[in-house]
Amino acid sequence: MNQQNQLFVAVFADGGIITTVSLGSNLKSLVLNMMTQCDERFDSQTDDARIFDAAGNEVYVFPTPGDLGLGVYFCPECAEKTERVEVQEHVFCACGNEMERLDVGVQFYIGYTQSDSFLMDKSQLVNFIMEYSDEELKITDTLDRMVATKLPGGFLNRVYDGELHKYLMSALVPVQQGEVGAKPFEPIQGGRRHA
Repeated sequence: MNQQNQLFVAVFADGGIITTVSLGSNLKSLVLNMMTQCDERFDSQTDDARIFDAAGNEVYVFPTPGDLGLGVYFCPECAEKTERVEVQEHVFCACGNEMERLDVGVQFYIGYTQSDSFLMDKSQLVNFIMEYSDEELKITDTLDRMVATKLPGGFLNRVYDGELHKYLMSALVPVQQGEVGAKPFEPIQGGRRHA
């Protein structure tokens, strides 16, 4: 089925009370957003987070302790469901395509411009910095801890994480010097206006 025609609903329950319902046609974005929202405060005994398709079929459940050791895989071709299976080097969908693992090494960031905020993964940080090179930027992790600040002109003012600093320097400088072309900025979510 074509992903554009499919609608999904993500439901979050905190202590048995539904607190958030999100609708979307991009299952991968909904899963990544759910992984971000269900942080270390998520209690599998009292909280629940699930995604359903338009027919009410469950297509993703946030992991419980019993799911540890299993990976969350997504087929970009079908884009209709996720699967939680034993971690393997290659996992294939029923349609024959190799599935992408979503729950490994994913670190999410929130980038703030003067008027917007964007949820992104590490791969989009350089694109975000270059897209808004003329603005002062702040980047935090999803727990609102400051990760980096940038001055107008695309220059980092401060990076608070040593590993992230190394990554950004190796990825950002070649783009700034024109050795590598800038890529379009593609956040997971974004463009929310804030005061």
